[in-house]
Amino acid sequence: MFDQNRKESINTGIVPNLPKKIIKLLNNKKAVLDIGCGNGWLTNYVSKTAYTGITYSKSEVENLKKIKCKATLLNIEKEKLPYKNESFDCVFASHILEHLEKNKLIEVMNEIKRVLKKGGVLILTTPTEYSFGFYGEWTHVRPYNHGSLPNMIKDFEFTNVDWTYPAISNMPKRFQRLGRFPLFFLKPILWKEVIAWGFKK
Repeated sequence: MFDQNRKESINTGIVPNLPKKIIKLLNNKKAVLDIGCGNGWLTNYVSKTAYTGITYSKSEVENLKKIKCKATLLNIEKEKLPYKNESFDCVFASHILEHLEKNKLIEVMNEIKRVLKKGGVLILTTPTEYSFGFYGEWTHVRPYNHGSLPNMIKDFEFTNVDWTYPAISNMPKRFQRLGRFPLFFLKPILWKEVIAWGFKK
């Protein structure tokens, strides 16, 4: 996490499969902030003109600019978001929150809320405790699940909060909640990641 100068070739061909409901939320957004943008894979779901990425990696910023994407070098644990209030109609943050202590999480969430437009959507995705190697990564502070992640979003006064496990997003919520018990051997595959979202009042 802390090698900010590592050299990596960008490959936006490696694209996580987002649930259809998340793709629908991203459709036609005019200003999307991608926190922890990595290789910029989200540009496969939103237009490059609407996209702004944030990362702590200099090489990732350089690579994103090579493919004509706006990108900012920023450590969200130490710096505030360099944008005006209500600048974005969507904020997307993937695999970020699990690295933050509670006090820092509150600061980051308040900053996200500040730059998000009224009615804008916040989309968060994090690994769960079933994600392979979660506790082997020392920078991980805590995992989230279908209870804790949406409840955290609600505590910041977002509305119409919902959630899903991407690998089984087409399944009923009851199965998503309880299926991991009889199918415990599939937890590292089907329940390794959770997505939650909500709208700013």
